[in-house]
Amino acid sequence: MKKVAIIGANGKSGSALVAEALRQGYDVTGFARNKEYKNGAIKLVHKDVFELSKADLAGFDVVISAIAAWTPQTFPLHAKMT
Repeated sequence: MKKVAIIGANGKSGSALVAEALRQGYDVTGFARNKEYKNGAIKLVHKDVFELSKADLAGFDVVISAIAAWTPQTFPLHAKMT
């Protein structure tokens, strides 16, 4: 079974990706900074994207970033995160 990490699992895109990954039978771990976010169907790590380390993402077959940074002002955050 493929292990999938979804960064920003609690957002609109992230939630849709979590649902699809579960539908396809993947072992899903979600990463979210919002400590109030709960999802009993997946493993969940509460951590800000800019605090993630290589070790946090080790062992996953796929890592998906679903962070919401799509305005001209916030788009550079994707490069910073990567």
